[in-house]
Amino acid sequence: MKKVVLVPILILSLFSSYSQNKANNKLEYGFSIGVNYSNLFKESNLPPQLDISNGLGFTLGVLVDYKILDFLSVSPKANLTFNGGSLSQQLLTNIEKVYEIMPVCLDFKLDFVLKKTKGKINPYFLVGPNFRLAIFEDITDPTVFPTGNDLAIDFGIGLDKTFSKFKLAPELRYSFGLLNVVRNPIIQGINLHTISLVFNFKD
Repeated sequence: MKKVVLVPILILSLFSSYSQNKANNKLEYGFSIGVNYSNLFKESNLPPQLDISNGLGFTLGVLVDYKILDFLSVSPKANLTFNGGSLSQQLLTNIEKVYEIMPVCLDFKLDFVLKKTKGKINPYFLVGPNFRLAIFEDITDPTVFPTGNDLAIDFGIGLDKTFSKFKLAPELRYSFGLLNVVRNPIIQGINLHTISLVFNFKD
């Protein structure tokens, strides 16, 4: 529960920062919503009774863009993300048990954005670190595979479209998980990669 409280606190701090710097045209704020596809990647062979399943999820969050140069900006983001990856285990009783892998997490991203700024439609490229904080884990069941936190590198492309009252920036991004997210001694080398289509709305 304490982890979930971080989201509204961060939202309030971002909007407070915006209100104090409203006259500064280098600063933009906004929110995002999108869909993602989990791609659990295994570095080694799994036990024969285990299988990987991947699926769709969604994400929503808040963001701030700060322009450093005409072509370069830094964009911290905080997202609540629901992932669709899981491991399934075939039991001796022919019953299949499914273990969700990081079903819900808080993503804290720091994107560095290279952008063309010549018109109302500006393509951009982004890259940056992403710290994933796993939440809502059920650790009361000893058979559950506990999920650990993750560090990823995100990169992607997008288009920044300016309208009269807001900006819309759809982007396609890939998140490359670097750490083993399954904290189980018999399972090693499960990395969470995701591909996302995100729509950013900025003022």
